[in-house]
Amino acid sequence: MAINLFHFSAEGRFFKELDLIKRYPGVPAKIVLFLLDKRYDVVEIIKDHMKNELFDTFSKKLEDEEKILFECNLAPDEESKDDKAYFLISKKNPVALFISNQKGKRFKATLGFFYGFYPLLSRIFLRSYQMLSMLHDIEKENKLDLIAKSYVAKRYFGKKKSEVCYERISYQRAFEQAIEDNLWIDSILLDLMKSELKEGSVRLSRKGILSYYSMDFSSFYSLFIEPLMESLIEVYNVFFVNKSRTIESPEPKPITIKLNEDVFKKEDSITLFINQLRKDLTRWGFSIFNKDENFLHLMLHDYESGSSYDILISSYNEIKVIPQTQVIPSSINRLIGFLLDNYEGELENV
Repeated sequence: MAINLFHFSAEGRFFKELDLIKRYPGVPAKIVLFLLDKRYDVVEIIKDHMKNELFDTFSKKLEDEEKILFECNLAPDEESKDDKAYFLISKKNPVALFISNQKGKRFKATLGFFYGFYPLLSRIFLRSYQMLSMLHDIEKENKLDLIAKSYVAKRYFGKKKSEVCYERISYQRAFEQAIEDNLWIDSILLDLMKSELKEGSVRLSRKGILSYYSMDFSSFYSLFIEPLMESLIEVYNVFFVNKSRTIESPEPKPITIKLNEDVFKKEDSITLFINQLRKDLTRWGFSIFNKDENFLHLMLHDYESGSSYDILISSYNEIKVIPQTQVIPSSINRLIGFLLDNYEGELENV
């Protein structure tokens, strides 16, 4: 499936090259997932903006005729000589991976560079329930025991709260404890155990950053990235494609986010929602049509992509997103990412 998804060579030379990424002590290799706008040659646009920085077809020596693997090292210097950062692009599906061994500030700087290409690139966020479901499948299909070494649980809406737990417990118990405390798992560090032997360590984050410590890229890809990509492509096809209202298809195609609790029953919850929207979606504009203590109807416009939406909150535990005209998948992903980063819930088509 990995070869079909990313058009890798049958000999697995791309995997082998990525397996050789050098690690700094205590620093994991990290992977970030992006949604691509397949209407454009994103790689050529990125290269046009790189100036003197490195972004080239690293895989020439690997006979990469389809040009899918790119090395990217912004402003390389002596201190960063062991830094590795790769951009891996699918020719078949609207997805890409950013893979890096960089430390804190350099990792954030390189990641920030890619953020600047929105709406051509749109970062993919995960949901707490999505991580739980994925871990269940991985454990079952690979006969592993997934043990939580630590986790961070948070609540963003209402009275914000953050909790860190270093208790060594099963991943199921970690998610249960978070729910009992009216929180959701924001990130979790896991040991992968098989017959009481440690196979590796990984960290999953709702921010869409996946890290691996003591295993190679090939193993991490087959265990975590590949099934996650399959799930994301399914979500893309169901929720993100053909949502615009057109002359030929003028009927609205709403997306409902069903929340895990009655968020909008709380006092000032609508005002908090608007304030968070204004804070996070800085390059978007909105007009409020109607608002009271537990009800909101606003028009939202994404200036960078031209996409527009109606947002409707008319019940305590639902947010309705109603795409209007000229809506593109990367903009939907950005909006849904914002909503699910602040409110844990599940997507539903109406």
